[in-house]
Amino acid sequence: MGVHLCFFEDHKVVRFYPLALTRPLDQMRMGILTLAEKWEYILDIHHATRTIRPWLKDIFDADEPVPGEDYIWINSRFVPHYKIAPEVAGLQTGQGLTCNGVPIVVRLDGDRTVREFKKLQQWVHGFEEHLANGDSAYPFQTISFDGVNYTESCNGLLLEHPWDLFHHNASQIEADIRLIRPTRTLNHWPLKNFFYVNADDVYVGSGAKLDPGIVLDASEGPIFIGPGAHIMAGALIKGPVAVCMNSTIRMGAKIYGGTTAGPYCKLGGEVSTAIFQSYSNKAHDGYIGNSLIGEWVNIGADTNNSNLKNNYSSVKVYDWESGELKDSGLQFCGLFMADHSKTAINSMLNSGTVCGVSSSVLTNNFPPKYIPSYAWVTDTGIDVFDYEKAIDTAKVVMSRRGISITPAYRTMLKYLFKVRDGRPVR
Repeated sequence: MGVHLCFFEDHKVVRFYPLALTRPLDQMRMGILTLAEKWEYILDIHHATRTIRPWLKDIFDADEPVPGEDYIWINSRFVPHYKIAPEVAGLQTGQGLTCNGVPIVVRLDGDRTVREFKKLQQWVHGFEEHLANGDSAYPFQTISFDGVNYTESCNGLLLEHPWDLFHHNASQIEADIRLIRPTRTLNHWPLKNFFYVNADDVYVGSGAKLDPGIVLDASEGPIFIGPGAHIMAGALIKGPVAVCMNSTIRMGAKIYGGTTAGPYCKLGGEVSTAIFQSYSNKAHDGYIGNSLIGEWVNIGADTNNSNLKNNYSSVKVYDWESGELKDSGLQFCGLFMADHSKTAINSMLNSGTVCGVSSSVLTNNFPPKYIPSYAWVTDTGIDVFDYEKAIDTAKVVMSRRGISITPAYRTMLKYLFKVRDGRPVR
């Protein structure tokens, strides 16, 4: 009998919108790996499925469960520590783990897992009828774990808010190094025509390119340079930092600790304590700090975000769950920008700004702290970014990386356009 992983989302996934609007929460990157990949490394189980929100159907894998197999259901909000592995391995069918009373891991047999998936299929079919009727917001479907016997265990981090991801990103880069155990360090690099500190903690993947004149300072944490990554001349990197597969750090860039450049990103200027998911560009001067950036985002030249208020008080952030500003409790908190959004040159963004999907910031002034999806923000106000024009732009941007928009991806973007003025989950 095999054992598989099954990632699920509880109702608090709404708090992680707008970045989680376009991906399952387990596909969010934190450190070097996605949340799902962390579990796969720790448990050494590489057969996974997930519950899927209806508008993400056919974009992300969600294989049907198999009767007779066991499934370890994992709350996607929980970031595991490697010490949780023996606790998960010791679970019997019908047993689970909680953290602060929240179910984080549950082991179910295949028959019950199949039943739960059938309920979810009804949810998905209802969504398709919902779209056909021209409706917008759609209710969230929760998973029932009645009858499970739980043990409290907090060997990891339970994410409560989106800012938790960048706030703990530095420690997660270090944790992921321990998980993936890269063996090729800077000590194996043939030409060291640059300055470095603590070569044992600089990890370089195959096919990476390190130009002359760079500075790699791993004195306060590791630097991970993934396969095919390119660190251009004059770049300054102070760990812990992750430059993932095929990403580029541009000439003269200043990259501070707690920063992740996800796969196929380009970073320039000054970046600190920020996570770029993948395929996003901040190629020019300007500052992005204490921020979360989605996919296919383009940060215009000399764009700067504030991450600290003038009175040094904690930053308030728009909360997708309540539709109101929420105190983050953080003194340093910057920008949350979802997929396909863009800023023009010289853009200015307040601390705690939240920007939805496929929006454009084109104003000479500070835009509002909450920018809905498909917004066209200028000095005269906020207009709606035409859906067909947004799709045309997305096609061009994605085709440059050899990726085409599928019908399912178009359906997702169309739904998010419909709910641009509100919240897609009530």
